[in-house]
Amino acid sequence: MGTLTVVISDDLEKRLREHLRRTGRTKRVSLSNIVEKALRIYLDSVEYEQQVFYAEKDGAIVAKAQSLRELADKLKKLNIDPRSVKIYSTKTLREGRKLRLRGNSKALTRSLDEN
Repeated sequence: MGTLTVVISDDLEKRLREHLRRTGRTKRVSLSNIVEKALRIYLDSVEYEQQVFYAEKDGAIVAKAQSLRELADKLKKLNIDPRSVKIYSTKTLREGRKLRLRGNSKALTRSLDEN
């Protein structure tokens, strides 16, 4: 493994260390994992013009794919429930994109409108 020394702003360091404290991740390995994941996602977003999706479970990236369908298939092959992972993308969704929700979407729309 390589070692890098980086300089970040005091504000960012404070936020990062507070996040580690809140989540109970106080080991140096946790900090390295966060930085490695952030760099991997950043480099993929710069190097690939296509969108890339990541599935993370327990702080580790368990699958990577170019579509959500492909990611779901990979998770299924790994016997990982898609609801048990966090999904990240190299590109953000467009503003105002519609959600396709199961269940009573009218009730959900009403409750969102009320807030």
